[in-house]
Amino acid sequence: MKQHYKYERYDADTKKKVLDLRSQGLKYKEICTALLVGDDFVQRTCQDNGLGGTLAQAVQDQIRSYKAQGHTMAETAEHFGISRPTAQKYCKGIASQCHTEKWRVTVAEKTRQHFAESRDERGIAFVEKYAPNFEYVSGYTGKDATLTVKCRTCGVDQLLSCNVLRHCKVSCKVCKQIERDRLNAEREADRKRKNEEAHMKRIEREAERERKAAERWHECPVCGERTNRKKYCSDKCATQAANANHEAARRLKIEQNLIDKNITLSSLYKKDGGVCYICGGKCRYDDYIIRDGLKITGDWYPSIDHVVPLSKGGAHAWTNVRLAHRRCNYLKSDNAPLS
Repeated sequence: MKQHYKYERYDADTKKKVLDLRSQGLKYKEICTALLVGDDFVQRTCQDNGLGGTLAQAVQDQIRSYKAQGHTMAETAEHFGISRPTAQKYCKGIASQCHTEKWRVTVAEKTRQHFAESRDERGIAFVEKYAPNFEYVSGYTGKDATLTVKCRTCGVDQLLSCNVLRHCKVSCKVCKQIERDRLNAEREADRKRKNEEAHMKRIEREAERERKAAERWHECPVCGERTNRKKYCSDKCATQAANANHEAARRLKIEQNLIDKNITLSSLYKKDGGVCYICGGKCRYDDYIIRDGLKITGDWYPSIDHVVPLSKGGAHAWTNVRLAHRRCNYLKSDNAPLS
């Protein structure tokens, strides 16, 4: 319980400083001296946070790496804030490696010179093996290098990775682009040709439509004007033609059943005294208007009515005609006489 009390009486900042110094490689006693704290507190703090025993492996690696860079043992101990014996302990064997560094540089230089003499030959052999459609130019330093090659077809220099050449079937990007441009040009020419053909067909269809439209033009049988309608140029002419046909048919029936040729509206008006025999009303000669040169009669205008309709065998004779209003005649139509 006494040790626990001593451990708890230090604040968090002190514990953090202890851990920082321990991470730098200091011993327990060196930390106690630097922070003026108890040895049991330092030891327990480091053990609870995984920094107990010897220095952490990461710190040891840093010390060895720093010494391997050519620094002296004193410089290494001063840099990491540790004693010289501690630095010697972790850097054992590093000194002998530094003495052989010059020899290693010499060997590496000779190796590079030897490789430089034969790298072009190796590059040529490598390209011929993995990319026969290219020629080697320069840049081969190994199987993981990026070298410069020239396409045998288009003659353009390109940078390619050796790994790509070794594992993939590589083709020239410039040749691919040229082929794409050629295909695009062919497609564009084909599209233009199709558009021209469609345009010519459209012109032919329009010409055929105009020819058929011209064939549809004819003279109106009523007014004589040229029109492209079925028969008549307007509804007015169609109405006039229908009325004329109706009147012609009526006259034909009258001629077929004709007995008295001297029957007229004025003579019938005088005979019946101007009175409609259907409704008994007075007929009016002034019940009409003139519109567009045509006489349009009203409902009370007099008309000749056949008591027995011509369509049912009635004769056009004085004994079968009576005076009637136009409206009454229309309502009677071809029915039997009204009572």
